[in-house]
Amino acid sequence: NSHYVANVEYAPINNGGAHTLGSWTIDSGNVFVGSSTRILHQTLAYKGYLYVIGGRMSSTYYNTVMYAAINSNGSLGSWTNDAHNFTTARTTFAATVYNGYLYIAGGLDSGSTRLDHVQYAPIGGSGALTANFATTNVFAPTARAGGCAVAYNGYLYMSGGWDGNDFATTRYAAINGNGSVGTWADSGSNFTNARSSHQCLVNNGYLYILGGDGAAVYNDVQYAPINGNGTLGTWKQTNSFNGKRYFFSSGSGNGYIYIMGGTSTGSDQLGDVQYASINANGSVGAWQHSTSVAAGLQALGGAVSNGYLYITGGSESTGDNEYAQYAPLNVISRKGQYSKLMDFGGEYALSTISYNGTIPDGLGSISVKTASTTGTLGSASLASGLSAVAVCTTGTNRYAWMTVTLDDTNSAAFPDSIGNNANTTDITVNYVVKHPDPNVRLRGGKYFAQELLQPLDTCGP
Repeated sequence: NSHYVANVEYAPINNGGAHTLGSWTIDSGNVFVGSSTRILHQTLAYKGYLYVIGGRMSSTYYNTVMYAAINSNGSLGSWTNDAHNFTTARTTFAATVYNGYLYIAGGLDSGSTRLDHVQYAPIGGSGALTANFATTNVFAPTARAGGCAVAYNGYLYMSGGWDGNDFATTRYAAINGNGSVGTWADSGSNFTNARSSHQCLVNNGYLYILGGDGAAVYNDVQYAPINGNGTLGTWKQTNSFNGKRYFFSSGSGNGYIYIMGGTSTGSDQLGDVQYASINANGSVGAWQHSTSVAAGLQALGGAVSNGYLYITGGSESTGDNEYAQYAPLNVISRKGQYSKLMDFGGEYALSTISYNGTIPDGLGSISVKTASTTGTLGSASLASGLSAVAVCTTGTNRYAWMTVTLDDTNSAAFPDSIGNNANTTDITVNYVVKHPDPNVRLRGGKYFAQELLQPLDTCGP
């Protein structure tokens, strides 16, 4: 027998998953460099690497950057101390990453002096920094500790902080192509209740602040729209998380915010993990509890990367930690990659890469590996670290393998139809072909390459 139905059924396409956590893995067998415990540091995840920056072990303060590769199963490779240190060891500072550059700002040195330094260094494709930290425009008008930094759409933001008094302001500065920042200015909008030692993050064109310590300890969540010129719109309150706290960590991914650990009094350690959905209008949904860590932690670092939640270091009731912990997230990643292998037909020098479209991390989302005529590819370099080369530069490579990552993990909110997804319409690779040796061309003349007449060669012998 046959029968017909007239109903229509539907299901969400990549709704992000349940966003609950699996079991925590304590990576105690893979300790930080020198077996150094770490508190009041910063932790960032970027391009497949986890970074632990600054902080202190007991009375020893650090100005180092450690990093470890993030494996596909969430585990971490061995920790490496980068060869490039920033100026002045510090705690309770702000850090973020944008377009292939690592930024640190403010903090307290070992003598409890508040700092106004803003420093930056380029990140290479293998996780290591590729140059020394440089100092850019200091954070005005006063040095401060306990602030929080994020970067979005070509601007660096610093919210809150403490200089003897807590701040309710957010200041911002334009990020230049070489990583430096312009003059700092007030964003034009203050959040409610001045605070420090809070958390902040950016998602889908909104800036968020969470919790912190001020006239009281807070558990509120506030958000403000980020305007195209870098200023902020009016701050609004949304759903608060459970339990007031500061010295905690947070992260976001695939349309959800996560918070981990912290302290409510300065002497207790919290071990809960909470998460909430991010709505398209910037508000967040009700907070829910997920799998807690084995022991409560404060002054920890944390990050979300590739479907895993990470915490690093931190202070337990029994002492400080010297390792990371991680747990899988029940999520469906919204990340895509495009790659292309290019054969230039002869020796060349890679110059710059440009694109049209919207990519959350700009040129930091485009990497390239090069190879000589042997075809053996070298290490990856980020397009943000490339610079124009002279016309007469001698090239030694023939092949280039370019990879573009379109990652909506921390940029778009569900549903996908709101039109803010990462995209690119075209990519341009600029390169300079090596001019022929003198025995195959006239000096200062024109020549043929791949049967095409080339421009006048003024490179000399």
